[in-house]
Amino acid sequence: MRDLCERRYWRRMWIIPEILQARRITVGCGNKSFAWNDFEALYLRLKTLGDPGWLVHHEFATSVLQSPACVMAW
Repeated sequence: MRDLCERRYWRRMWIIPEILQARRITVGCGNKSFAWNDFEALYLRLKTLGDPGWLVHHEFATSVLQSPACVMAW
């Protein structure tokens, strides 16, 4: 998930209006895909659980939360 969230794709400015205007979004990478709603739910879960005491036990949680993809979800 960290690798997906840090891909250069998320740094492209043109995806912001696409995300904002889309009725339904499917995120795909290779032969895997998932609904944007699932990604938003993951982001919200990480933010809810994101107190410093919890994050130190999950090495990728901080990098996922700070990734360009999570900025889009936020």
